[in-house]
Parts: sequence; structure tokens; C-alpha cells
Amino acid sequence: MLFYWMLGCAPDFGTCDDCCTYGSCDASIQLHNDIAVDFAYIESGDDPLGRYSIRQGFYAMTTEVTQGMFTSLMDYSSDDGFAPTYGQGINHPAYYVNWHMAASFANRLTEWHNQTYDTTLAKCYQCANESDTSVQCTHKVSPYACPGYRLPTDIEWEYMARSGTNSDFWTGHGEQAGGMADAEACSTNVNILDGSETAVLSDFSWFCYTTETHPVAELRPNGFGLYDIHGNVWEWTNDDFGCSFPETIYEHHCQEQSDTRVGRGGSFTLFPYYLTSGGRFEAQATRRDHSIGFRLVRLANHP
Repeated sequence: MLFYWMLGCAPDFGTCDDCCTYGSCDASIQLHNDIAVDFAYIESGDDPLGRYSIRQGFYAMTTEVTQGMFTSLMDYSSDDGFAPTYGQGINHPAYYVNWHMAASFANRLTEWHNQTYDTTLAKCYQCANESDTSVQCTHKVSPYACPGYRLPTDIEWEYMARSGTNSDFWTGHGEQAGGMADAEACSTNVNILDGSETAVLSDFSWFCYTTETHPVAELRPNGFGLYDIHGNVWEWTNDDFGCSFPETIYEHHCQEQSDTRVGRGGSFTLFPYYLTSGGRFEAQATRRDHSIGFRLVRLANHP
């Protein structure tokens, strides 16, 4: 059996360390060539800053989508047309991925799930030309009504990045288990100021003191068990950029508003200021950049 959600690895049964590729997880899916995708369960709850609520629990990838995962499902590499000079290997994050390529990958993972496990999860995007980098995708339904794999909404991404804290970075100790970092510092010794004087940003994140991406899950995860949520590569979200944030307190999502999309998390090229839980960037959905990748989520109330 390859699909561990059906084998007692849901949150009610604890973690499934024996079926996880990257540390602990709550679920894992095997792809081709012994490549697997791990997920952590994120419970519903309220934004620590009181701005919005997450009313549906969801599974989030514990890592960014890797080059191995991408090639396994898409049959072409994420850097197709570019020189892979910013870190290469099956466990490096996929980069040079535009929003449409990320949405297409989400559809492919939904198809893989259905074909392998005899399910009928609906795809979340309508895509054309899915065989290569010219793919074009649009939102098919509300993300909160779609049972398939998809990009996280803007508030889902921030909620899982904060992992229960109201600070920029989760540390697991100190004042409210998180803190702030020197916004313009660029070294391995940048402290996260949480009152404990022991948290170092480079324990959690690859940022401006590195020259390329790094394999996923080499550093510490945050409080929800998510690796590289800060740094390594920017991560596309489901949402357009053309709405105020958050527009509503429940099931906020922005779509059909612009040609630009929201990215989160910062990258290996940037200062700590850009890596914060609340940091956002705007980019054309067609933009392919060496510092942009993604991770996926799926609602938990579907088989």
C-alpha cells in the first residue's frame, strides 16, 4: 500500500514516522521512483493576530515541491529552458516554476491520487497545454470547495507559517514561542529575538548568506512540522494579488482580480525582512524565476 492516509496515519492515530521521507508527518504519498510527498495536518483555528479564521482543517506539504517530485509527475523539469545553476538534485526545491506550472502540478497530483487509489477527487484548476511550460491555468472552483490538491490560499499559507505565534518566526521557546529578527542582517548568526537569546534564524531558514537553493528539510521545521516555510524559495499561493488582505475573516481568497499572484516566505537571495510570516510579494502568474517555487495543500474532510 502506498497511500498512508488510509493506513492509520491521520492525526487521530498520531504521526507515521515509518512512512515519512522527511522527518515526521501525518500522511505520505508515494510517487514514481521511490519519491514521496509528506504532509502535516493543520487544524482549523483562528489567526493569532485575530484577523481571520481557518474553518476547515487541511493537509500541507511538509516541504516545498522538489525537483524530483516535479519531474516524476510532469515528465519535464521545472527549469526547462533555463540553466539549473541555483542548486540541482532530486531533493532541491523546484524553481523556475510559474503559477500556472504549479497549478498544473496540483492537478497532476490529484490525477495520480485518483488513478492509484481509485478515488474521484475533483481537480481545482482548469488548465490547457499541460504537457510543458506553456501551460495556462485558471481557478476552477472556490479553493474551499475543492477536494483535490491545490496551492494554499493567502490566509492558509500565513496561518501555517505562524504555527500559532503572533511573531514573524516560530522558535518553540521564548516569548510566545516566537520572535523577530534583524531585518537587514545577512549572516549565519542572525538571532530571532524571542526573549530566549538562543534562537538563530539560520537554524530554520536559508536566506541571503547563501548563493543557491538547498535540499529541503535540512533545517528545523516550524511548530506545525513544516520545513523551509521561510526562505529557500518563494512559494506561490492560490490567490490573486488584487484584493485587500484579508478581505473576509472566513475563507478569504482572491481570484479573477488580476494577472498577478501572491507569493510568500522569501528566498535564499533575500534579507530576513522578506522572510517573515506576514511578508507578501506580487508577481505575474507567468513569471519564472530562480527563487520561486511552491508547496501544496488538500482539505482534510475528503477521503
